[in-house]
Amino acid sequence: QGEYTDGYMMAAESIADMIDTSVVPEEGLVNLIGTSFFDLHSRENLDSLTMMLSRFGLRENCRFLDETSSDRIVDYCRASIDMMVSDTPQSRELAEIIRRRTGREPFPHAIPVGLYSYEEWLDALGERMGRRDEAKQEILRVQGLYDSFVSSHRDRFSGKRIILVNKMNNNIDWLIDLLRDLGADIVRVGVAPNPRRKVMRAVTRHVDLVTEDYT
Repeated sequence: QGEYTDGYMMAAESIADMIDTSVVPEEGLVNLIGTSFFDLHSRENLDSLTMMLSRFGLRENCRFLDETSSDRIVDYCRASIDMMVSDTPQSRELAEIIRRRTGREPFPHAIPVGLYSYEEWLDALGERMGRRDEAKQEILRVQGLYDSFVSSHRDRFSGKRIILVNKMNNNIDWLIDLLRDLGADIVRVGVAPNPRRKVMRAVTRHVDLVTEDYT
């Protein structure tokens, strides 16, 4: 019994058993964890991710679970960092499967979406990799671009009252933050019902706005 995601997680646990936990980690390698890599399947987004990681001397080791090989699964522990592709309940559940198998804790920030998540990610990764100056320079660069965008579009959104409906249960804090910076009033964030609700709670910093099981 169960739905698709239950079966997926059972399969992931079996695949995780292939990981050789005796492999010694190497600096400069990162594992990406996620149930969906859809957003990375465009050349533009993949190039952006490669550029983001390369700023800190990082390159991919294994995508768990996406297009990869059994050898990369076995050598999963070669990477020194495990990072979620997106901050979703499913990704967190997958990361927990890996943690139980390997004892490794995932990096505290997923691949970022939006300015504030990107700044937190840069700051934490700069600290982790000993590249604080590079992180600060990139933060200043993107802050300037963001401020310019908000200034150019604020008139279109200022004072608008908005209800957001989150059907996929993804972290949409980036959208909430952006709309607020544009002057919009977020009335409610409705999270659609999910049969796995006991496992998959809404992921957000804005819990005061969330209405669970919204229809």
